[in-house]
This record gives sequence, structure tokens and C-alpha cells, in this order.
Amino acid sequence: MIQCQYLIIGSGQTGLILAKKLTNLGKSVIMVEQTILGGTYIHNYDTPKEILKKEATEFAVSLKSFKDNPTTFSVLIKNRQKLTAKLSSAVQSKFVNLRETLKAIKNLTIIKGQASFLSKSLVEINSETERHLINFEQCLVTVGKTQLVKPNILGLEDIPFLYQHSVYLFQEIPSKLGIIGLSKESLEVADIYSNLGVKVCIFEEVEAHKKLPKIDKSALNYLIKKLANKQVEFLFKTKIVKIKKTKNGIDVEDSTGNNFDVSHLYLDLSENFSEENIGLSKVGVTLSKKGIVTDYLGRTSKKNILALGECNSQASENTKFSMLYNFLEKEFRLVAGDKKVSYLGLVGESENKPIKVGYLQINATNPISTIALTENEAVGKYGSSAKTKTFAIEGCEGFFRIVHKDQTGEVLGISLAGEICTKYHSYFFSLFTRSVNIKQITDFLSNSVTLSEI
Repeated sequence: MIQCQYLIIGSGQTGLILAKKLTNLGKSVIMVEQTILGGTYIHNYDTPKEILKKEATEFAVSLKSFKDNPTTFSVLIKNRQKLTAKLSSAVQSKFVNLRETLKAIKNLTIIKGQASFLSKSLVEINSETERHLINFEQCLVTVGKTQLVKPNILGLEDIPFLYQHSVYLFQEIPSKLGIIGLSKESLEVADIYSNLGVKVCIFEEVEAHKKLPKIDKSALNYLIKKLANKQVEFLFKTKIVKIKKTKNGIDVEDSTGNNFDVSHLYLDLSENFSEENIGLSKVGVTLSKKGIVTDYLGRTSKKNILALGECNSQASENTKFSMLYNFLEKEFRLVAGDKKVSYLGLVGESENKPIKVGYLQINATNPISTIALTENEAVGKYGSSAKTKTFAIEGCEGFFRIVHKDQTGEVLGISLAGEICTKYHSYFFSLFTRSVNIKQITDFLSNSVTLSEI
């Protein structure tokens, strides 16, 4: 039997952050991974996405010179084909570096195998050749969700399609990519592929702002307009009901009988949690389709078993990061006493407290984000006292929009678009650690930039 202070099940992004931070504190950590070190974070999603986005942005510059000349299309195809090999090489290099870095950490042990709970403090690890019993003080479950939830579309089972864990590998080159459903992820996919010269069509049942209510309507319209200028077609109020394979690609049919031809399909699928053989329910941990049920700190009904990251039932992008922050903050304070620390960059400059406000950001070539409340949300909560002002910054493409209370000027939400979003998102986000009003923000910015209300 092996003893450890912390057992981490899963080696994706959350598991790797935890392993690094805890071992830096001198804790003994065992990390278990069933498949491959780094998980989808390294091999399928975050790393390939980051690389492909960079390559696509650079490619878009040269594409402007060629797109109006059809004789150059074969040249563009050859250049794009090189991306697959480049992606594969970069991912492999990052994996090797990760493996070597983790090997060098003295108080970290990595075991490959399937984890199964025997009790609230004992886990069995089975691989093809070995069996281990791990007795732990705390277990941090950081596995991903593995059950894809597919829409009810006739013929979908017979059609190969791309989704969030395959679309960034760029193993095939679509001539026209059909995207079913408008979402944060599908807009980012559309941006990357359109930068590579691929025609994109997004099919969505409802209007854009109804699908993404957490994004300011003006910011969303700004992004849609930018994408429309890059061969992205938006078909709203279009419900796809049938798909079939054709000689030249894929035929997509909507509820009114209209047909559309595409070469490839992308679906932004939601994912359910699958316990598989992990055995959490056997030791009394509550589960749901959304994930492992916890409190706001990530603690399950067994206080020494935590679920952090994607497997948590509350794991929106914001709550996932907040739980990770809260857990590590507690561990650091156990070592440093009551000393405040800022190791994740989430502590405000003027006050040592975490930022708990929610936000949604779409990381396209022309990014947009909304921090805290949209105008619609503010009006719903505060009525006619909620007002907005929109500003431009001279020499900086885009705009920012402040939702505030009419009488006091209290800031309720901020939305940003374009280059302003790239440069000022972190600044505006940090403002929510303080009690600031709209006049203080505009007065401060006016000291360094030229503002104009639009």
C-alpha cells in the first residue's frame, strides 16, 4: 500500500495545476491517469486550439492577397495541409516537455491506470501489468466528461462529424464547414476556419442574442458582422432536422424543407459525466449527469474527496476557476499562516480578495467579452435606473460599453469588443474588486487615452 497526502485523479489542465502548486508546497502527490498524460488539454483541445488559432491568424494576412484569385487555391490548400503535421509535432513536443518536467518533481509520483474507490480514503489503481492500493489524506478528482450528448437529428448517426475534441486537430480540410448551433465555441471555430480560407455556415434555431444572453447584444452583433466579412454565413431561425451523405459531401435539411450543401459538419456538443469504473457512488459521493455534486468549494459529501474542474456539476468556466482558486488559497494559507497570496493572478491590486464576478469572453480575431451584467440583465434587475454609455478609444479598434445606475453611477457591467477587449479586459475585470463608478473609470482612462462617447 502506498501512502500520500494528495491523490489527483486525472492529468488534464486542472490536475496539472494542482500537482505543480501542491508539490511546490512540499506535499506528497500521486497523480493517476488512465489514458495519456495531459489528457484532452494537451492532445485534443486547449493546446491544438492555441496553436491552430495562431497559425490561422497569421495565414489570414496572406489569404487577403490570394482570395480573389482562383488560380492560387491549390497553393492555399498545400499550405493548409502542412498545418496538420505542424500541429502534431507541436503537441508531441509539448507532451514530451511535460513528461520530463513532471519526472523531475521529486515528491510527485505518476501512475498509469484505472482508479476505483474502495473506501473514502482508499483507491485501487489497475493497469495492464500492475495493481496499486493508494491510501490518501485528500483526493482531488479532475477527470473530464466523456458522454457526448447528441442532438436529435435524423441521419446524424450515419455521418462523421467534428466536435470540440477533434475540430482543432485539422486532420481534414473542409471546402465548406457547416456548424449546427451558435455558441461561444462554435463562433471561435468559425473564426479560426474562416481565417484559413474555409467557407463557414452557422445554422441556429433562434436569434443570436437569445442563444448567448450573457453577452452584450451590441458586442455580439459586432462579432457577427466581423465574421460575416470573412465568408461566415449566419442562418438564424433555421432548425436542422435531417442530414444525409451525398456524393459530393453532406446534405443538410431544415424544418421547412430547405437544403444546404456542406463538405463537413461541426457540432458543439454538451457532455455528461460518466463515472465509468471510478466507483465514487460506492463510497457515498453524489453524482448527476452534469457531474460530481459538490459545495461551492468543490467538496463532495466526503469532505476529503473534492471534484475540481470539468467533472464538477457546477463547472462553468467561472466556477471552475473559482473553486481551484479557493482550494489553493486554503492550502497556501496552511503553509503561510494568514498571509495573503496572489499565485493565480486573481487578487485585486487594492484589496486582497478574489474576484467573484462572472464574465463570458469569445476569443476570436476580434474578441468580445461581457463582465457582470448585460444591459438586459441590469434592466431586469434595476428597471429604468439601469443606463448605458458606450465609448471608443482613439487609435484602438472596437468599443467598451458600461452599464451603470443612473443616480449613483455604480458600475453593473462592462462589455468590450475588438482591440479594446484584447488590451483592457483584465483592467476592467479587476475594477470589480473595488467600489468604482462610471465617472471614476472615465476620468482615470482620460489621463492616458483619448475617449469619445459613441
